Amino acid sequence: MKVKKICQNCEKEFIWEASPSRVKAGWGKFCSRACQGSWTIKKYKPYLLLKGKKSWNNIQKEVICNNCGKRFLVSPYKIKISKTKFCSRVCFHSHLKDWLQGKRHPQWKGGRTYDSDGYVCIKMRNHPNCNKQGYIREHRLVIEEKLGRYLLPTEIIHHLNGDKQDNRPENVIITTRSKHINIHRKELLYA
Repeated sequence: MKVKKICQNCEKEFIWEASPSRVKAGWGKFCSRACQGSWTIKKYKPYLLLKGKKSWNNIQKEVICNNCGKRFLVSPYKIKISKTKFCSRVCFHSHLKDWLQGKRHPQWKGGRTYDSDGYVCIKMRNHPNCNKQGYIREHRLVIEEKLGRYLLPTEIIHHLNGDKQDNRPENVIITTRSKHINIHRKELLYA
């Protein structure tokens, strides 16, 4: 059933389509939800002020965003339920991305892992030769510590006993790519 009505807030005429029972019950007083919301605030705000209660705008408290430092308003109940405050979901997720790394991450396993070639890798984001994930092979770190300098990309590490996971200083030596190939070629010929 279509009925012509006049909005109680903006006083514009609108066509309202509803069942006869809703028309009879007096529904459809507003042309939109925005009009209904502004009418409700106009109607009930004076009563709240007369009763000595604060208006809806004054209930909120100013808080500083934990990520970007921006000041914003928050309802008191949100302050009680949340220890950390953020002005937006973007700030929350960027903070979470930065905060949940390393030892604070629930899936942290001490920073040691194995790469696809079977070498032990250590998490060291600040190392100049780390990969995209922030890992560097442990045998390279052992030699760097032994030499007291960073290794060049052209310098290759050879495991004397052939075990990729045995990274003791006495088991690893530094070679060039050509010498390393010759070492493995001799191993294959005389094996």
